[in-house]
Amino acid sequence: MRALAIADAVKLRQVEAPPAPPPPAPLTLEAKDAARVAALETEFGAAYTKPKGKKMHTAGSIVLSLGLTQAVLGVGFGIVAALSQDDVFRATSIGLLISGGVTIAVGAPLMVKGKKRRLEYYKWLYQQSLGNQSRVVPGFTPLRGGGGVTLRVAF
Repeated sequence: MRALAIADAVKLRQVEAPPAPPPPAPLTLEAKDAARVAALETEFGAAYTKPKGKKMHTAGSIVLSLGLTQAVLGVGFGIVAALSQDDVFRATSIGLLISGGVTIAVGAPLMVKGKKRRLEYYKWLYQQSLGNQSRVVPGFTPLRGGGGVTLRVAF
């Protein structure tokens, strides 16, 4: 008696071929994807020509947190100034609120733009990781007076 391999059994139509494994989930900024992102960056990262956004996102986060700290301290000094009627606390409060507002106005767009670039880079890495797998991507195209539905097939 001879043992049949799966390929032989498929040829004889005695069993069905095993289903293809599902594609991996898209990448996110969460810590659970860090190892997968590092592996994909090692493999495909050098081919990406646009800015990746990591430094911009980090810098924006730091500047935004500094601005929020200044604004909170400014509000605190404002409360103390209102209770004590002290001009030094009032001037300090106004200065911190103004500088905090400016710093927030600079940090927030930096952080948002960096995050968008980072997510765009992760999307590109994900597409590279799919490699030669076929994919069907539905979409929507806005047109004047309505829109259209698109279906992109890649194989």
